[in-house]
Amino acid sequence: MHRERLALLVDGDNIAWQHAAVVLDIARRLGDIGIPRVYVDRAHMGQWLEVPGLRLVHAGQGRNASDMALVVDAMGFALDGAVSHVVIASNDRDYSYLAYTLRERGLRVTSIGGVTASPRWRRACSGFVELSPV
Repeated sequence: MHRERLALLVDGDNIAWQHAAVVLDIARRLGDIGIPRVYVDRAHMGQWLEVPGLRLVHAGQGRNASDMALVVDAMGFALDGAVSHVVIASNDRDYSYLAYTLRERGLRVTSIGGVTASPRWRRACSGFVELSPV
């Protein structure tokens, strides 16, 4: 049986590192995680550095640095056909345009986020999985 290849992209500035194991488990149930990444501002890495199973992307410092890195990578994966499904762990509705664009290119987009995730972000994705509070 063929499992869908996916990219798991975690907004580490927006999702607490304590959710890492649950986020990885959810993504594994959705498909084969070919690209597992967490994007963080170097000043706020916290415990993300210790999480096994995710490649840490040091996005530099500054407002939206990790958001920009995540978006650039997601579009790169879409353009080169590396994956057919993108899983974004975030509560940030600013990714809504990214989700719509990826879906227009034929990719599935699933979001993993908390109860505070906006309705706009939830609707932008093919599916949404809600995390329990830490």
